[in-house]
Amino acid sequence: MLDLASIAALVVFRCKFPMDVLSQPDNRQRFNIHVSRTVAFDQIQRRAAVPTLQESVKLNIATVLKALLPAVEPIPQPPLAKVTQKADKQKRCTYCPAKKDRKTKTVCNNCQRHIC
Repeated sequence: MLDLASIAALVVFRCKFPMDVLSQPDNRQRFNIHVSRTVAFDQIQRRAAVPTLQESVKLNIATVLKALLPAVEPIPQPPLAKVTQKADKQKRCTYCPAKKDRKTKTVCNNCQRHIC
């Protein structure tokens, strides 16, 4: 299915931009690589914006982003708030799936949500 989708995308691209370098007959592989990198880059940037992401994962993401597009710097993230507040009542963690049913009294200083 992915192969058919990439062929269809290339056909549409060639119709819309016939003079582009990627529209040449021998550039299907380059076109697929370009599309894959663009899609992966967008997804990785969204992943990097998750506020509860571990530092080691953030460093790995920054490395991958630099490898994909060296000219584009990763978006700097604001520092995480220190979680020192304790709530009176336990509630389910906002970020964990409901299926895990993790309850906590810890509250984020910025958004006042319960977090593990």
